[in-house]
Amino acid sequence: SDLAAAYFARSMALADLGNLDAALADAEKSREIFISKGSKEGEELSQYLVEVIDLRLNPPEPKKPNQFVHAIGSLLPSLLRLAF
Repeated sequence: SDLAAAYFARSMALADLGNLDAALADAEKSREIFISKGSKEGEELSQYLVEVIDLRLNPPEPKKPNQFVHAIGSLLPSLLRLAF
């Protein structure tokens, strides 16, 4: 559908410009139109775009590193020098 493709393209342009809320709305509208037209490929592409924009809007919290792994990582250069 030309209308769905237009919403999809505008969504990408808006995301590039940093207007993520409007980009998300257009990506979701594009997906709805692709679904109504029976375009599985368009639906999947639009869903992927929705997910990417949503990740930019709501980045995941950084995970706290495992203290043991961190300690080993900081000791590794010294251990390698001792071993060789």
